[in-house]
Amino acid sequence: MSVIMSYVSTLTVCLTIGLSFASCKPNAQETQLPKPSDVTAEVDTGLITNEPCAPPCWQGNMLGDSKDKAFKTLQSLPMIDQSTLSDQKSQIVFAGGIIAVDEHEKVKSISYNLRYQLTVEELISIKGQPDGFTYDRQMDPAQPILINLVWPTQGLQVEIVSEVSFTGASKDSPVTPDSLIAFAAYFEPVASAEEYLLRFAGPTDYPDVSVLKFHNYYEWQGYTPLPHY
Repeated sequence: MSVIMSYVSTLTVCLTIGLSFASCKPNAQETQLPKPSDVTAEVDTGLITNEPCAPPCWQGNMLGDSKDKAFKTLQSLPMIDQSTLSDQKSQIVFAGGIIAVDEHEKVKSISYNLRYQLTVEELISIKGQPDGFTYDRQMDPAQPILINLVWPTQGLQVEIVSEVSFTGASKDSPVTPDSLIAFAAYFEPVASAEEYLLRFAGPTDYPDVSVLKFHNYYEWQGYTPLPHY
């Protein structure tokens, strides 16, 4: 694995939430989850309903809010397991989610696991086609590949646990219309993928490498096999 690929593989899944790779990687798609029409009021569906607020707002938490305000908002939500709510140095953590803050203790991203079934096709019908995606291969190339679809201008990234392995992704599309969304992350909307990716790091040690290639970012081409730079 190259130096660039090694860096990207630990960044891909956690791009907007500041967690270690091992701590934020889901185990599998939870196909036993209910459909959106069957969830209770204590399950957030704001990604597709814009209720109680539209992304990148989540349950009243806005990007740019103070850390203190975000924590108090979470304390007021019945859907949050209060025993798991923890105010940490650069983030607020709770079961199934995390709110990351910047050096000024302002909310910079909101990430959470979906507690209902949502397919890629259903999300695209609401949000439109994604701009592009990143992927993460696990240590064992025979294990499922993790795909992150990104909508930079909407401040949205979602993760999919593919049913296709890294070795199989060169022949079969790792994303299908029925692929389930595992988690969503909201960030400040930007004009382009380049602007989004440059917030994290640029290829300063690789002047001939574009920021897209440095971060292993690919333009979305639909349900096609994995491309290679």
